Amino acid sequence: MVKLDHSEAVKGLLKNYRALDVNLGSGAFSNVFLFESRDDLNVKYAVKIMFKEDLNLEMLHTVHEEVQILAMLDHPNIVNYIESFEDEVNLFIITEYLEESQDLQKMIDKQIAKEEGNVGSRNEPLFPEE
Repeated sequence: MVKLDHSEAVKGLLKNYRALDVNLGSGAFSNVFLFESRDDLNVKYAVKIMFKEDLNLEMLHTVHEEVQILAMLDHPNIVNYIESFEDEVNLFIITEYLEESQDLQKMIDKQIAKEEGNVGSRNEPLFPEE
C-alpha cells in the first residue's frame, strides 16, 4: 500500500491521481507504483517515488536533469513524461503506464531465441542478476 504524507507535493499528486495497491517495481532509491487518473479510471500512470534523503546532492541534481530531459522527449520508444512533484522528502515522477511492456531481459532473450531458432528462452540470462 502506498503511504504518503500531506505535503503540498502529495496534495498535488493526489488531486489528479489515485494510488492503486500495485507496486510495479523498486530500485535503490525509489519505488514505482500504479496510479489511475481521477478524471478517467481507465487511464493508468506509473508514479516513481524517490526518497530524497537517500540521495546526495550530486545524485539529486542528476535526477533533476534527467526529469528535464525526459520532459523534452517525444519518441514512440520512450515512455512519455506527464509531470512531477517535489517536496522536502520525496520526488514524484509521473509517466504513462505501459501495460503490455516487457523488461529488457525478456526482450533480449526472446530475440536471441528467435535468432537461434529456439522456441524457449536461453538457460543463461544475458545480464545475470547479482
